[in-house]
Parts: sequence; structure tokens; C-alpha cells
Amino acid sequence: MKNYTEATKVILIVLASAILASGLDNHSLFINSLTNITNYDKRIRPYHLNSILNITVYMTIVSFGDVEEMKSEFSLDMFFEQQWYDPRLRHGEHGIITLTGTDRNLIWLPDTYFQNIKNAQHHDVPADNSRVTIDKQGHVHYSSRITLSASCEMDLHEYPLDTQTCMLEIMSYAYDDKDVNYRWKGDRNNAIRIMNDNLAQLALKDVHINYRKLPFGKSNYSELMAIFRFERRLGYSLLQIYAPTFLITCISWLSFWISKDAIPARIALGITTILTIVTLNGSFRSAVPKVSYIKAMDLYLIVSFLFVFGAVMEYIAVLSYIDLMNHRKSLEKKFDTSDTTTVDDEKAEEKPLKEKDTMSPHAVQVSRTSYNLNEPQKSTVQRSAATHMIKKILSVNTTPIDKISKVAFPCAYIVFNVVYWVYYALSKGTTEDSFILSNGTD
Repeated sequence: MKNYTEATKVILIVLASAILASGLDNHSLFINSLTNITNYDKRIRPYHLNSILNITVYMTIVSFGDVEEMKSEFSLDMFFEQQWYDPRLRHGEHGIITLTGTDRNLIWLPDTYFQNIKNAQHHDVPADNSRVTIDKQGHVHYSSRITLSASCEMDLHEYPLDTQTCMLEIMSYAYDDKDVNYRWKGDRNNAIRIMNDNLAQLALKDVHINYRKLPFGKSNYSELMAIFRFERRLGYSLLQIYAPTFLITCISWLSFWISKDAIPARIALGITTILTIVTLNGSFRSAVPKVSYIKAMDLYLIVSFLFVFGAVMEYIAVLSYIDLMNHRKSLEKKFDTSDTTTVDDEKAEEKPLKEKDTMSPHAVQVSRTSYNLNEPQKSTVQRSAATHMIKKILSVNTTPIDKISKVAFPCAYIVFNVVYWVYYALSKGTTEDSFILSNGTD
């Protein structure tokens, strides 16, 4: 009985090995048959005489690269999948036949390309990242990993509060819509799968798919479009653009609280704030493309610069006002009575005589003594002088123009900021609605 069991096991092993060897031989025979042009001609597409070949497309996006405004392009890394039916590749084998490396070139492959591509890389490390699988019915699945950069027409009117729409256009290079028809695999969730959508300065908000017939010459071509909508993150712009500009503008208003007589202090503050905001403006502009229209960032910087420049011009108005008041006072003095002038002259003549009489020996002694003050007393006098100077600079006894400016400038700038942020917040919502309507539902 034991010998019978062992013999059965041996027979089963031999049969399994024979079946496996037969299967491997059949796989090899099938692959070898593809090289025989009488059995299979890879130069001719499937259904070349009967009907249109349908190619189903879907993709898995591994990650997004940078969206570069300077180059007007975006990049992504993806697995690109294509499926079609080729009845000439039917085989009687169980399971799926896989072709890798250069073997995939043994069969007909679609000449799919990306119309708006700038550059691309087909991965081949450590081995060629592509494969072709063929089931026994002749259904072909072609998968490859591609990293590419594609052009993206960008609208920077609302930069850096903008949303950008970038497309990836897929079509055949040689076959028009009478030969090859492209279609997405199901809805958007099945057609485009995203593994990682993290970007540094933008966030992926929506993905849509679309299909159209693209006229070219005398023919129409079947084209698929993958549409990505990116929204710029506000954190970077707030920290690098809006917050510094807002603070510099507010600092320029400190001149309204400085005494009108402190000319160097007010002029220095005004010039410093102007130079600072001009420098910031130049550094921000260098990071975006040079366009012929005003962006949202330009509007904010220009208005802020006008407020800073207005603070300097306000002090010029203050000086003009002071000169006008002094001129008016001098005119009033000319109309004083001659009696008043005579009395003043007599008082002026009597004053030196009184001063001469009051110079007693005791006064001279006090004067000599006060000349020998010790060091602590000198420090006290110096501190008093410094305190007096600070009080003079920050004196609230200002002109009516300064009093009005203390209220008008901050209020006007706050109103501008409210209108600015509300307008662009509403504009962003309108852009989102138009994007959904223009691309339809998937």
C-alpha cells in the first residue's frame, strides 16, 4: 500500500512537470510566432479593414512636480495605461502572457502622444518600466511609467490669489478618428487615480476629464483631456508679501505723530519707508513672469506705495502750511501801531541798564560756583535735555493737516484692504463655478 502511494505521487509530479513544460513551450511558440510576418504583422493596426479601434485610457499619478509660472508648465510622474482588443493575439493558453522590455515591440502599439508636452522621460532604472499583457481572448493592456512636463497657459491677473487650470492632452499622432478612437475608462475616479497630491505652493482642488474631436488639416483626431485645477496656498504670500507691505505702510504713518519741527526725523522716516517698499516690490516681481497686465499683487503694492508716498507729501503740505501761517503773522505785525513799536524800543534800551545794575558780586560768585558742577549734576542736565528733545519730537501739538491725516490715512487703507480681500474672495468663488460649468460633470 505504501509503495502504491509513493508511485502515485511520482506520477502526479511527472504529469505536472509535463504540463508546465508544455505551457512554457506554448508561451515560447506564441512569442516566436509574433516575429513571423505571415502570422502577425505589427505594422498594421487591429481592425484596419473593418471598424474603428477603441483605445481605453486611464492613469495613476504618483506625484505632481512644480507648477512653474516662469516657464508656464507643470510636471507629473504617472503610470500611463492603455487597453485595446487585437483578435490576432488570441491564444489558447491559460492565464496571461506578459511581454517586457524590447519584447513589447513585437506587437502593434498605439502611437499615443501628449500634444502639449515639453519634455518627458521614460523610466528604465533598474529595468525598463513598461509591460504588455495579453489575455487568451486577445485583450491587450499596455502600462508604462512616464515623468513629463507639459505646457500650461496661466492667467496671472489674480496672482498670488489665483487658481490655475492645467491640461494634459492625449491623442494619436498618425491615426485620425476614422481609425482610432480614444476614450476614458469610466468616470473621473476610475480614469485618473492620484497617489500623492502634495505641492509646495499650490493645492490640487479638482480633477476633470473631457473628450473632443480636434480638427487638424482635413481630418479630425480623437483627443482626451485630463484637467487639473490648482489653487495657490495663501500662507507663503501672507508672510512674504502682504504682511511686510502692510507693516511698512503703517510705519510710514508714524510721521504724523512726530513734531512738525523735527524735519530730519520725518524726512528720514519717509525716505526709508519708500526705499523699503520699492525694494520689496522689485524682489516680488522677479519671482513671476513679466506680463503686460496688472496682477493682484501689483495692485496691492502700488496702492501701498501711494499711501507711503502720500505720507511724505503730507509733510510737504505741513511745511507749506507753516510757511503760510508765518507769512500771515508777519503781515499782521506790519499793521501794528507805531506806539507799540516805540514802547518796545524803550523797553529794549532799558533792559541792558537793568542787567548791568543787577550784576552784583554775589551773582558773580554764584556763577563761578555753578561752573564747577560735579559729574552727577551734569548727567542729570543731559538726561533732562534728551527728555525735552523726545517730548519735542513726539509733541501732540501738531498742525490740523497732521490731525486729519492721523485718521484719514489708516481709515482709507483699512477700507482698501477690506474691498481688496472681499473682491478677490468672491472672484475665486466665481472662477470655481465657471470651471465646473465649462468642464461639465464627470
